[in-house]
Amino acid sequence: MSELIATDRPQAAKAIATWLTRLARMVRHQGQMTPQERGAMVAEYAEMLLRTDLPDAAFNFDALHYVAEGCEWWPAFSVLASKLQEHWAIKRVQMENRQHPRIAGPGDSAPLSPSDENWMRFWRRNEDMGWTQGDEKIADERAKVARKRNGLSMIRRYAPDAYQRITGKLAEDRGTGHDWHDTRQLTSTLRALRDHPFKAVMLRAIQAAVKNRAPEHLGLVQDAIASAGMAANPEPPRQRATA
Repeated sequence: MSELIATDRPQAAKAIATWLTRLARMVRHQGQMTPQERGAMVAEYAEMLLRTDLPDAAFNFDALHYVAEGCEWWPAFSVLASKLQEHWAIKRVQMENRQHPRIAGPGDSAPLSPSDENWMRFWRRNEDMGWTQGDEKIADERAKVARKRNGLSMIRRYAPDAYQRITGKLAEDRGTGHDWHDTRQLTSTLRALRDHPFKAVMLRAIQAAVKNRAPEHLGLVQDAIASAGMAANPEPPRQRATA
């Protein structure tokens, strides 16, 4: 990487350059660049970002996910700065809400269901682990972003109250349980988890959701759990619904 021009905040400049280098691995680029050219570009972007009002804390993994998700190609500086400003504004609101809890709206103060609690534990665990798997030391940035995006998508679909706690936004589906009663949809979801890196915890979360919302289909989930080689449900298995 080329030498950074900044001398007043060298550590901050290096941290931003590292963040930009990670972003560069996650998006597409127009044309071919030599390592020297790419290093010079990263250094110039870092230099310009130092001149914005973004704090050092703005350059984190969540921001990386936010920018990479919205930019298929390497962005122009104005686009990148705008994306970072948007994300930091969201983070500031979230931090302020944690420090100064707002008056709860309808449903905000209600305790989460066991199913939603399982999804919250799934989310917190993977946030703490940076969306890496088990003993994985180094994970591809694209893979981590995809895991986080897919995890949040599952929570939005199957645990709308947990989704609201995480994002501060209402899920489109307010948890009618419709998907759990749809045998075809449930079977498709279980099939998609066969090779999922977080299969075990997600199957347990789905098990809790089906138990509460569509117990007639609990047998489908128990079969998937058994196929995954996981411990059986200590409760007596329920009869699977027939079409």
